[in-house]
Amino acid sequence: MNLAYGNGQGVPVLHLPFDEGQGVVAHNQSWQKVGETVNLVANPSAETDAGNYASSWGDTISASSTVSVIGSKSIKILSDGTTAGVGSRRLISSDSITLEEGKTYSYSAWVYNPSVQGMDSGGVSIKIWGNNGGTDWSSLATSGVTYVRDAWVKLTTSIVYNNETAVKLGVWSENNSQDAGDMFYFDGVQFEQTSSATPYCDGSLTGSGTYAWNGTAHASTSTCTYGADGDVYGATWQSSGAKGGSLRFDGASSCLVAPHNFETASSAYSFSTWFKTSQSSGSRMILQANSGLGFGLYVNRFTAGKALAFFDSSSGNNSSADETITTVTDGNWHNISASNDGLITRIYVDGILENTYAETIYTQGGGDFRVGSNICTSAYFDGDIDEVKIFPYALSSSEVKQQFNFGNSLTLGGRTGGDQSSSSSRGSTATEGSLEDGLVGHWKMDESSWNGTTEEVLDSSGAGNDGTSYNSATTSSGKFGNAGNFDNTNIARIPHSSSLNLSEQITLSAWVKPDAIVAWDRILAKSNTADVSPNSMYGLMISGNSSACGLSATTGQVRFELASNNEKHNITSTSSLSVSTWTFVTATYDGVTARIYFNGVDQETSLCNQNLNVVVPTLSGGTIDTNTNDVTIGAAYFSAIGNQFDGLVDEARIYNRALDAVEIRNLYYFGPGPVAHWDFDENSGTVAKDTASHPELVSGSNNGVLTNGPTWVPGVKGSGLKFDGGDDSVSAGDIL
Repeated sequence: MNLAYGNGQGVPVLHLPFDEGQGVVAHNQSWQKVGETVNLVANPSAETDAGNYASSWGDTISASSTVSVIGSKSIKILSDGTTAGVGSRRLISSDSITLEEGKTYSYSAWVYNPSVQGMDSGGVSIKIWGNNGGTDWSSLATSGVTYVRDAWVKLTTSIVYNNETAVKLGVWSENNSQDAGDMFYFDGVQFEQTSSATPYCDGSLTGSGTYAWNGTAHASTSTCTYGADGDVYGATWQSSGAKGGSLRFDGASSCLVAPHNFETASSAYSFSTWFKTSQSSGSRMILQANSGLGFGLYVNRFTAGKALAFFDSSSGNNSSADETITTVTDGNWHNISASNDGLITRIYVDGILENTYAETIYTQGGGDFRVGSNICTSAYFDGDIDEVKIFPYALSSSEVKQQFNFGNSLTLGGRTGGDQSSSSSRGSTATEGSLEDGLVGHWKMDESSWNGTTEEVLDSSGAGNDGTSYNSATTSSGKFGNAGNFDNTNIARIPHSSSLNLSEQITLSAWVKPDAIVAWDRILAKSNTADVSPNSMYGLMISGNSSACGLSATTGQVRFELASNNEKHNITSTSSLSVSTWTFVTATYDGVTARIYFNGVDQETSLCNQNLNVVVPTLSGGTIDTNTNDVTIGAAYFSAIGNQFDGLVDEARIYNRALDAVEIRNLYYFGPGPVAHWDFDENSGTVAKDTASHPELVSGSNNGVLTNGPTWVPGVKGSGLKFDGGDDSVSAGDIL
């Protein structure tokens, strides 16, 4: 993925996206604007007319509004079909332009070759021709060839001017015959004096930035300088990565070296990268500038599977206490960002802060920057690396999340119709498999309504634990799609099953949005058969008064209750729910330790075991008591309904295992997939298939039917559909 950066905060001084796919150089995509240059073409996109364009072979040249990429018009070339065997379509005479001998000139243009009556199948390129006064024209430079149809493609090339009498610019059809009526389009023509060493941000040479040029006569375009490109030694290009391509390092001899010609402040800087490895033995260096910036990133430095970032020229002043909590050698892509503000180092895993420690930045030296090894002699990394960036300031937590989101393999977008206000409205197929392991109940609450029908509250876990609503509980717009709407009088009951009797380990989770904070209201629970202590075999509830634990009935803290040996064991969060605010609450017990998480973050909790106040989140161990009572959502159920919740509950889950911290964080980020997904990749026929997963629907229920003739065309990914702006449509009926 190539990004364009400008001056100012948020700009890395080094960005290696590893998207080249070939060669021995990894290009740095960071740039800074250093000036402007004049486009020598007077009418670059035929906004007025095509008067300064001419064909060398009698084709018709006109300004067209059919398609364009710059402005509202483009240059249309219509073949007369009479010049067999000639592919050249020379367009622009630059005879009147004064060129300087020995100077470099870049030529770029956009081309559009339609699939219907286009310029045959040989492809299209652009060329610069030169003439020294005779009748023959010779090709001085040519771009690569594009075979793309029905899409704009930018082509670039350049020459060093050597005093030719005349220079012409044009396009070339690689197939030497065109039929009468064949056409293609040409737009955004640029011919500019450049430097052979300084590429243009707009792509005129090797750049890939955004346009400062607006398509009018003799408009200017930004120039830029590129930083340190990296030389690749032995690492191999991969077609896929965290974003776009990546580089694979062999763990034995491969590395990348880039000169330290990028600037950083001595008081603060940061770095960010994505990597994937399963190698949990031996100290492995991901990136390093030992004698330059004095920073580095290891895995397995002190503890197998953990990552360590440092900013003081070596890791010798660090210890295992400075490493990440998360194990990052699990064979999955992880984003590590680390910053130092001059005093404190902060290390983030997948956008979440995991550790902080005091560290002074080391500023001596100016040595090379390396990826995949310690100075290319030891600590060789074994795995894939992508999106290496260095920033000349300390990244904020929100900027770290942006780095994670940029390369995130999670798929953006939750279900429509719900509250998507938080950053957690992301859907994921990357983590969905692991988040289904041990799932014994998953109530999405996405039914359009409830009316008390048996088993209408559907369980999507596959365990068959469907439930029934009581006392007019219904659904309304939720965090994702719909949610259960409870008004302090009603409940959803899940009949007892053996899969819901959990004695060894457990995880409870739900999105909750209270309308009121009321002590002891149940969110999700398996209650005792009577309203006696212990009240729940397991349950999540709003905490009430406890003088022993210093709790108030109105603060909105969440209590996780377990019964063991007929005794009540509770831990209570330090954070609180807020009225009219969505919070993702998760509680786990692994057989020894109980924990509560708010929005994916572990809470400091206090343990209230009967009347004891022990401020550690550790139970004495032992099994969870079981019974044959129902599991309830939105209330407790002893011999009657009690402790009813007032508010919305969405995406309630029960696992027969304790999710770890990474899985809980992923579950927080994970939004349910779309209710419908038409990728339009069939490329033929009259049916657009719905590829979304619907456990509760028959396969193909949301397939769409092409109506009135939309046509299949190449798309941004795979194929797509072209609609005529009149009556074309795809009809899928009611998808909800």
